[in-house]
Amino acid sequence: ILAGLLLAACGTQSTPEAGVRGYTLTTGVKDGQLAFIGVGGDVDGVSNPVLHAETGDTVTVTLINGEGAEHDIFFPEVNAKTKRLKSQGNSDTITFAGPNRETVLASYDSVPGHAEAGMLGTLIVGAAAEEPGADLMCPGGQPDQAVLDLAGVALHAQRARLHHRVVGQE
Repeated sequence: ILAGLLLAACGTQSTPEAGVRGYTLTTGVKDGQLAFIGVGGDVDGVSNPVLHAETGDTVTVTLINGEGAEHDIFFPEVNAKTKRLKSQGNSDTITFAGPNRETVLASYDSVPGHAEAGMLGTLIVGAAAEEPGADLMCPGGQPDQAVLDLAGVALHAQRARLHHRVVGQE
């Protein structure tokens, strides 16, 4: 019941039909760091918002270049990545099938140095956030450090896999 109240209090992006989740993010600088900034719905204005979907949902993410530097967004576990947006106002949309299991997916800007500068995100699938000790980020709030750590661990693991692939091809 408590988890349900937390989800109701924080809300999720409303969708036109069951099984589809849609989010719009813009790129920018917030609190001195590069960030994905939510546009519309419950994520409006939230820096690096935690996105939510149910198991098996179709997820659509639109990224808008908000300030002109080159950016993209990459969800490595589902191999979904926008094209690199090189000019202010450019946008791209990706659509992917969410996992059929409860999990937390990391996302990040794959332009060198951007993830390290703050462009990290998470997509919580199902009740993965309802495990003991998990916390949700409400609009205007700060993400739980464990969620940020999970995104960082997923990013590190992805880099290690990419490094091993490149080294193995030499």
